[in-house]
Amino acid sequence: MRKSIVYLNGYSQGSTATFCATLSNLARKAGWFTCFIGPDPCVHGNAFDQNFGVCKKGVQHLISRGFTFLNDSECFANARSTRKLFDILDTVQPAIVHLNNLHGTYISFPKLVSYAAKRDIQLVWTLHDCWLATGRCCCFDMHGCMKWREGCGACPHKNATPKTLLDRSKQHWHLKHKIVDSTQNLVLCSPSQWLANILKQSKVEKAVSVYPNGINLDVFKPSQKDERVVKSALGRNVIGFVFARWTKEKGSDFAVELCNKIDHKKYFVVLVGAPDNLRLTNALVLPKAKSPKELRMLYSSFDVTANFTLEDNFPTINMESIACGTPVLTFDTGGSPESIKVGINGFVVRKGDVEAVIKCLPRILKLDRNIVAKSSIEFDASTRYASYLYLYKRLLQSGKKG
Repeated sequence: MRKSIVYLNGYSQGSTATFCATLSNLARKAGWFTCFIGPDPCVHGNAFDQNFGVCKKGVQHLISRGFTFLNDSECFANARSTRKLFDILDTVQPAIVHLNNLHGTYISFPKLVSYAAKRDIQLVWTLHDCWLATGRCCCFDMHGCMKWREGCGACPHKNATPKTLLDRSKQHWHLKHKIVDSTQNLVLCSPSQWLANILKQSKVEKAVSVYPNGINLDVFKPSQKDERVVKSALGRNVIGFVFARWTKEKGSDFAVELCNKIDHKKYFVVLVGAPDNLRLTNALVLPKAKSPKELRMLYSSFDVTANFTLEDNFPTINMESIACGTPVLTFDTGGSPESIKVGINGFVVRKGDVEAVIKCLPRILKLDRNIVAKSSIEFDASTRYASYLYLYKRLLQSGKKG
């Protein structure tokens, strides 16, 4: 059997694409041939031996998105791109397909599982969000919806991404559970214990193993500060936010609330990734970092990194900041607290409690940045992802079914 892996992911960039690229680099060093397949080729193309996109932008893509909106068929349709996916898999002939974010308009999940079973391809699925546990949602935490525990149906959040007119959440909840629990050649992995617990509560019978995410500690480490931050802060303590998306789900409203409530003589706020037209009297708004080096300098400029996410699994922001020596103050959302050693590299407060954040600031500012940085050793990707390499080897050698 060929020692080859395909990484399948619905995003060509962002944290999940970085996860695929990091793992691919480690797998290649271990002698694996790797390939990325997504709607578009991965932006980290050099991390893979081959790199493909199966959804051409244009009329067909718009038709697929429109069909998903009308029919609530995310990840259960798009025969055309699914056929293209199978054509690539027929050529690569992988021993393992490592699934990541499947939801989107680029693939048929049931057809993929059937294809893999017929060709004796082992499936490893890293669950980066709650999609498998629900009938249609990637996340439910912010809304407090608990219908996923019993089977969904009459979805109250049809306008959440992806928007839909027809509600098939009950049907899809049962179908996803049936497919996963009956698929023998599938191993489920979760970056956080929190998500593993969620899957158990949603009545997924298949075992879920916890494989925490990691980061490249050669990239994220204490460094010189960003001059834009230093000049703007004027000696005040800097509270930094890093937004992949400026949304309520990622805590934008609470970031603004904190900015308005803190003592402007003591504290200064930096909002990385906020819209450039945002006007706040006590904040510096910066665009998203263009490189890991720039992001490292920003983290090193903060005295505290605040993570006010309302929906998250195992956020990379926490690990990156801690590795740069900057402690993290996070809400107790999802798996976000799992990277925090309270009183050593950060603190955790109740979700949405900005007053508790303000009270906690003097305590977190007393933490030793050297100790904070040293605590990141457990985040090292080469160490954490060794578990995946061992899993690949076991599946290849023994043909063990999930």
